[in-house]
Amino acid sequence: MKIGVPHALTVTNGGIVNITDEVTDFVSSDRSIKATITASFHGVNLNRTNLRVGKVYTAVFKVKKVLGIDWLYLSSGAGVSLSLKYPSTLTRSNDVNYHTLTYTFTATATTVAIKLQGSLIDGQTQGVFLVDAADIFEGYNVFDPSQQNNAALGVQGRLKVSAAPTSGTWELGNKVTMSSPVAGGFLEYVCITAGSPGTWKGSVKYKFN
Repeated sequence: MKIGVPHALTVTNGGIVNITDEVTDFVSSDRSIKATITASFHGVNLNRTNLRVGKVYTAVFKVKKVLGIDWLYLSSGAGVSLSLKYPSTLTRSNDVNYHTLTYTFTATATTVAIKLQGSLIDGQTQGVFLVDAADIFEGYNVFDPSQQNNAALGVQGRLKVSAAPTSGTWELGNKVTMSSPVAGGFLEYVCITAGSPGTWKGSVKYKFN
């Protein structure tokens, strides 16, 4: 991963570990997460907080099958309603190389989970796949999450908020953009200490011309 998975991944009926190119030749760049499942229709959840109810978002995963997996596919978890207004480039695939899956949805709660699940090959009791990067972007987007950083994303890909986050788990350097900036206030906030919710500092004052 270029910057690592920026939001928490959890796993059902299996396990996840961080792996580096020093210990495996499966990864595409700096770091990936290896998911091991023991039954079909299980996998990892991408969890994110502080979304706005009724807004459209797109979950983007960069993934690769490794062992025992027939298909990888995305589906909705908690706080998610599938958006029928937008096409998705690919939500299900049996590609053996690294590729991108996307899932466009409407948030029905401020905390959501998107499921990346595997279907085992007939007769297999275990499946392994890699997640090279994953994130959730505002709107209908198809960013490559492994190529993005908070500076490069800009306002389009950043979460918009009405105030600095007071809940959720955040990494150092995460940024959020104010949805309704006011004169003399901040355009964005930057996480200067990782945590739940971490420490946030206003950045870039908004001025009227």
